[in-house]
Amino acid sequence: MVASIVAEVSDDKTLPKAERKRLQVANASHKSHEAKLVKLADKLDNLRDLQRCPPEKWSQQQVQGYFVWAKAVVKGLRGTCQTLEDQLDEVFAGTLQLGGHTLPCIPAGNESLLLAQYYELMSKVD
Repeated sequence: MVASIVAEVSDDKTLPKAERKRLQVANASHKSHEAKLVKLADKLDNLRDLQRCPPEKWSQQQVQGYFVWAKAVVKGLRGTCQTLEDQLDEVFAGTLQLGGHTLPCIPAGNESLLLAQYYELMSKVD
């Protein structure tokens, strides 16, 4: 059972990074309940780490883009665990420290455009 959940939440590493990111958003709502729980918990852990200590090599666009992307993934997981979803919403509404500046985790603006920009950035990182 555990192996099947792990397989369900694992990315296909043969695909380019931007495509793997797109598929996580597209497929989130189609996962089993158990896989959705794992995804929610994993996103919460990753986002809290990123919020506390963004990688030095990441640009502001990459950090904030990751939050926008994660919010899009979480949208497809909603209705799975209210406690985790509430905690994720707090993170999305929060701030982070980057380069000595306090920034919103998700910048104001068109999230669809920000997500498209993040995918473009990920296509160059791969």
